[in-house]
Amino acid sequence: MKIEEFNISQNKAMKKDISKEEYIWEDQYLTSYLEGKLPLEREVYRYTGRELSEDEKEQNKIVSEINEIINKYNNTMQITENEINELKQKYVEYEKYKEMYFTSYSEVMNRIIFNKTILISGPGGIGKSQFLYEFSEKLKNKFDNLCIYGKYCDSIDDSILKEIKKISEDKRFYFIIDAINEFAVDLRNKIYDFIKKNKSNKNLRIII
Repeated sequence: MKIEEFNISQNKAMKKDISKEEYIWEDQYLTSYLEGKLPLEREVYRYTGRELSEDEKEQNKIVSEINEIINKYNNTMQITENEINELKQKYVEYEKYKEMYFTSYSEVMNRIIFNKTILISGPGGIGKSQFLYEFSEKLKNKFDNLCIYGKYCDSIDDSILKEIKKISEDKRFYFIIDAINEFAVDLRNKIYDFIKKNKSNKNLRIII
């Protein structure tokens, strides 16, 4: 079975359990974080209603230039070496405004690293499964992904895992695993083994 077919069958099985059209998650930025997007900097002095000083104008200019690079990255999920160097220089210039909140350059570089395993945990009934369902729906027309559900996945053919590995050699892939504790022990161990063997895969993001 191909990933696309597997996704459709899992989606259909999960859809009947969805109780709301949309679940309002407490952290409104979680979807962007999981997707791998960068937060935009805020132009602190944009709406002051007064004449800005030269320092304030300069700060807004730096923020605008940082956001131009970040917006481009968020739209394409790609960044060049030149853009990374330019971002670094802009954050160095921005550091003199220490009294203002801004994302550090090191944090930006950490977020750009796509290869991560992210765990979402919490008690039953808070909406984790529905959130992951909605997240996978938002991804499906933009990025390659597979979302499997502990309630409805009895097994994963080795060919599926090989296909994930093959796709992620060249482009980003989101492997989303809901309710891993509900899988049979053998399947759970197979997933853990896959994660371990692919922990250095720069194009694979695993969300559990």
